[in-house]
Amino acid sequence: MKFLIVVASTVIILSTAMPAQASYSDSKYRMQNQKVFVFYPRELRWVAYENGRKIKSGVANGGKPGYKTPSGVFYIYSKNGVNHVSSKYPLNSNGTRGGAKMPYAMHFTKAGHAIHGSPQISNQNSSHGCIRVKTKYAKWLNEEFMTRNTKVIVYPY
Repeated sequence: MKFLIVVASTVIILSTAMPAQASYSDSKYRMQNQKVFVFYPRELRWVAYENGRKIKSGVANGGKPGYKTPSGVFYIYSKNGVNHVSSKYPLNSNGTRGGAKMPYAMHFTKAGHAIHGSPQISNQNSSHGCIRVKTKYAKWLNEEFMTRNTKVIVYPY
């Protein structure tokens, strides 16, 4: 049930039902006067907010069971180009590590979690902990939206 209240030409909508997890249309990040990247692993979506409005959004996936993307508030601390590869994954049968493509990786944890491009985004969380977005959006995020210290918010699973 929702109630509509009008006070001095300001509309306030109150809801008695609270969602279990905020929706990607949640307005609370639009209230901040900064750039914010938000990932919703339950919804397999990301949203970029800037100066109080949603700029772009799209499909994404995060870490699979055993490799879940950590939830919380983080900040971008490094950015890489189109040819960036993982130094850790895949784990090859010959004992070597690394080589998985991570175009336009933007790291937000020292453990190596990043937002990066992928040519295909599955309909389930299936990474080793990174947030995968379509490569064209990773390029946009990396080159036009994210800077060092851009806030990254990851909701719980």
